[in-house]
Amino acid sequence: MASRFALRNEEIFAFFGRAMSSPQDRLLTTVEAAEAAGVTPACIRQWARRGYIRPIARIGKRNLYREDHVLRAERDRRVEATSAVKPANGFSALNFLDQ
Repeated sequence: MASRFALRNEEIFAFFGRAMSSPQDRLLTTVEAAEAAGVTPACIRQWARRGYIRPIARIGKRNLYREDHVLRAERDRRVEATSAVKPANGFSALNFLDQ
């Protein structure tokens, strides 16, 4: 789904002087980054405030993020969220069912 804020490849090429084809070079607006990571645009802005990602450039009022940075931040946040949930005192529902 194309965002209404999507930058045309010609705009990016004109700004940076080269095509953006690989994930390391692909730049996303806040809305596009949110769609790629499966989160809300507010979450992307919060990640930027917390230092998890940084805008690589700005075109007008739009922050541009590298796609690989956004996906890495999303993966890191997901890993932190799943590792933060640990059973108390070694108790787990799965251990209880095995007894």
